[in-house]
Amino acid sequence: MIAPWKNDLQSRLDQIRASTDSDFAGLAMEEQHRRRIRWVAASGNGNDRYAELAVRSGRGVTGLAIKLGRPVVADAAMPASERERLLPDDSIMAVERLQAAIVVPLAIQDEIRGVLLVGSRSQRIYEEGCLQLAIEAADRLAPRLRQLL
Repeated sequence: MIAPWKNDLQSRLDQIRASTDSDFAGLAMEEQHRRRIRWVAASGNGNDRYAELAVRSGRGVTGLAIKLGRPVVADAAMPASERERLLPDDSIMAVERLQAAIVVPLAIQDEIRGVLLVGSRSQRIYEEGCLQLAIEAADRLAPRLRQLL
């Protein structure tokens, strides 16, 4: 049986994926009793390999968002050289074949404890409205995730 929180989380990821017109939405959280952040849920995923992946601070667009402690947008508006440096170095971007993404760190009690990522499998520019939707979704998710840590 699937835990009720998992169904709720799945529904929220489906909503943010649809509202940002993205192909993928995923949530990575810090594992209990470890200082490692792993992907725990996804919507629009091509397979279940995301669950095997960990986020490395400073590596790729996801790790950069954790390191900086603020949202990062990697899309067609970013210089090609920067995209070519960040995107291939990010395991979730490679596994899901994402070409653009918004990554929002999730802070719980002023500590980064996870990330929300929405991404597209084609080149695109994420408008400011999509960034705001992702930030708002992350803000709504953070209190719920506190219960799971």
